[in-house]
Amino acid sequence: MKLLEKLSNVFGPPGQENEVREILIDYIKESFDLEPSIDNLGSLSFIRKGMEGKSTIMLDGHMDEVGLLVVGYTSDGYLKIRGAGGLDPRVLPG
Repeated sequence: MKLLEKLSNVFGPPGQENEVREILIDYIKESFDLEPSIDNLGSLSFIRKGMEGKSTIMLDGHMDEVGLLVVGYTSDGYLKIRGAGGLDPRVLPG
């Protein structure tokens, strides 16, 4: 399975990015000579091995996906939803 397909299909709503992080770690470690580092907030960075002074490699992006919670329903069958994490309503049509 290709990396983009794995990342697109993995469960990763806000606060639940562990599986996404593991896929990224496995891919980067296989492809580059870098060691992963995870901070207290779960952010992922990589350190280049074998360097006299450690160099940090930054991959900047969000690991989480848009998450919605069903909080109820209406009498005519529509779901009532709430965003999980920060959610801009303008992204919902996408």
